[in-house]
Amino acid sequence: MSVSRVDLDGAGSPEAIVSRILKLELGLTLPVPIEKLCASLDIVSIADLETEGFEAALITDELKSHGAILVAKGRTRQRRRFSIAHELGHFLIPAHMPPSNGQFLCSADQLRLLTQRDQDRRSRMEVEANRFAALLLMPPPLLRARLRERWQPQLEQLVGLADMFDVSRDAMARAYAEHHDEPVAVLIWRDGRLVRCYRSATMPWLSVRIRDHATREQLRGLPASVVGLITAPSEHDPHD
Repeated sequence: MSVSRVDLDGAGSPEAIVSRILKLELGLTLPVPIEKLCASLDIVSIADLETEGFEAALITDELKSHGAILVAKGRTRQRRRFSIAHELGHFLIPAHMPPSNGQFLCSADQLRLLTQRDQDRRSRMEVEANRFAALLLMPPPLLRARLRERWQPQLEQLVGLADMFDVSRDAMARAYAEHHDEPVAVLIWRDGRLVRCYRSATMPWLSVRIRDHATREQLRGLPASVVGLITAPSEHDPHD
């Protein structure tokens, strides 16, 4: 990797930093080699973290002259990659100043934050680090180029892109809805309850809310749960 932190001088937002990296690394391959990128940007080590309370941590000094990343042991490769990118975001975003002990400790909930709470500086930093990680691991220009290969939204494409970019299907679902040209919403249900919903800016507002239970009418006709099964598209009442 040829990019260095000197090349990123003056870039302050997640979007600006990732844009600068993409301009300098024109031959960037997929999946994005996040650990090699960290090494060229003054992250001196990436190691396992033995803990139950945190997903990842960044250890650095007050001036951020260099940093070390720790990731919770036993996580999937995709989750590990996102955690590393998240901590790299903390390291590179100038406004993310480390606490007095030089440690950013990030929980699983913080790595899922999409919006910041009012007047909560830590939440704002976590949202920005998550945004940085998503943009870096799923670069919008590369993602949009592949979305244009098949204009009609399809779950098979979403799953294939998650494998291609080596990210979780949940992370790809969010990016898929955000960057697809068509009105798209991806709803994630667990045990009959809605746990997450991602929708494009052009997608009409949905009547369902997080933690809502699916009704029998909504589930009628669906096959029994089979891991990896993608059913054929079918028409439904918009209220469902």
